[in-house]
Amino acid sequence: MNLLQIENKSAKVKLNDQVHKYSVDQIIEEIEKVYGMAAVSDCYTFGDVTACAENAVDTLEIEIHSPGGSVFEGYRIYNAMRELRERGVYVTAKINTLAASMGSVIAMAADKITIASNGRMMIHDASTGIHGNADAMRKGAEMLEEISDEIAGVYAEKTGKDKGDIRKMMKSETWISAKKAIEMGFADEIFDTKSKVMSILDKFKPDAALVEKVNSLESSLVDAENKVSELTAKIDEVENDLASAVTELTEAKAKADKLAEEKAQFEASFNEAETAIANLTEQLATAQASAETRAAEILATAGVPPVEGVEDKPISNVKSLTEFNALTPAERMSFIKSGGKISN
Repeated sequence: MNLLQIENKSAKVKLNDQVHKYSVDQIIEEIEKVYGMAAVSDCYTFGDVTACAENAVDTLEIEIHSPGGSVFEGYRIYNAMRELRERGVYVTAKINTLAASMGSVIAMAADKITIASNGRMMIHDASTGIHGNADAMRKGAEMLEEISDEIAGVYAEKTGKDKGDIRKMMKSETWISAKKAIEMGFADEIFDTKSKVMSILDKFKPDAALVEKVNSLESSLVDAENKVSELTAKIDEVENDLASAVTELTEAKAKADKLAEEKAQFEASFNEAETAIANLTEQLATAQASAETRAAEILATAGVPPVEGVEDKPISNVKSLTEFNALTPAERMSFIKSGGKISN
């Protein structure tokens, strides 16, 4: 299985497995092909890269996705990485996306530790399965305590934290997010897929004219967005004014409808009053004519002769019923008070 890739004097190896003898043997074998003394002395060639002193591969990236495993096998990779650093190789541990238990210890051997934005680290005390008598149990517990103390020292060296505080975290089995790993010093930076895209784009060098054109287009886009924002604000303002106008028109129509209703009621009341006045006037004229007729009858019965010339004297203040109805209510009242009569 080929676990190692060479590109631009940089080697990449992956630990996507538990830490055990087989996985460690494979990784160390791959690393030795490039960084081992035999490779350098024999000018071992990998594609365009030759592992000789003046053109040796000088960078190693180990990608880690491991739940951990054997402490002693893990220390083999840890020690190999530290040796590479001593020989001038820059080692990067890339946690994608889990470095738990011994996997996190291996990462501590690197010059630089990066972690995926959704990655996790986990630290805890060493553990093992022991069987035997009490002495064997005590010896096993002492060994686990020593190993846990050594591992705490590794974490403390990387983070700068107190080893006692590290042991407390290990005893409680602490899971650490990418953000917390940066804050606490267990990792140096967070990477994500965007960084891969940017690294690819960095290989391309567009000419200045194209860059200027892109910048000009971006500036035009910003101007267009600003104009759209201004137009949107104006549209909102017009919509608010229109809504206010509609509200005012609705209120005005309601008032007009109410006035029209009141006018209709007033006209109806006026017509009723006018009809009542006409009826009363007609009744008054009828009563007056009856009263005059009755008075004449009483005078005749009493032997009182009629006054000469009275009956023949014309009454000037007389109006027909049609003429009377054409008068205004005020004119009608004045006509009646003045002794006017209505003829049939």
